[in-house]
Amino acid sequence: MSNDLPIINSGLLRASSSDWKTPELLFRCLRGSALDALLELMPIFSEPVIQQTRQSLRMFDVLLFVLGEPPINSILFFNTARFEQLQLIYYGALSSKSFAELELTTKISVVRCFYNLLWCTSKLHEVRMPSFVPKSTLLATNFLSLFEEQKLRPEALEEIRPYYLIDKYDVSYHTNLHPMRAVLGSEFTNKFHKTLAEHAYTKAKDTALHVD
Repeated sequence: MSNDLPIINSGLLRASSSDWKTPELLFRCLRGSALDALLELMPIFSEPVIQQTRQSLRMFDVLLFVLGEPPINSILFFNTARFEQLQLIYYGALSSKSFAELELTTKISVVRCFYNLLWCTSKLHEVRMPSFVPKSTLLATNFLSLFEEQKLRPEALEEIRPYYLIDKYDVSYHTNLHPMRAVLGSEFTNKFHKTLAEHAYTKAKDTALHVD
């Protein structure tokens, strides 16, 4: 998989209402009382905002994973300098084309939802937040360099990056080979993906392979 591809695609964040009945299975790094404290506030938001706020949390969790951060199990971590720094790195990541495959307006909404969730959490618990308030029409591009200077874990990127295909009309789409990777390993899956990509380029988009 090319390193030029975004780390996060829509398929990575897909989760059903049933999946959210066991949210701990959707997160790699946010756990325990830390995750509970964030999720317990969801009912105060409208349904569309809940969906976007959940998405913002899962994207933050992906960032923690590719940075190699230890699991955040306790709400006490929210009151640390590192947590404050991670927020700024996250805002910078959302300004980067290499982090998430999302429209600009969606990224702006994600930033605002994440900020608002932490602000609400800070009314109940000790949370260190930077002196930054997101704007409704702009991304926090001044934090982009914070993300770009981070060293990301290659093995984590390999595990979550999407597998893209390009059809004969140069339209790109991604296919879900991660279950194969989990069973057969990355070397076999990457070779299979290469062969599949060569075949896909000779014809129109294969809807049986495409995942949103």
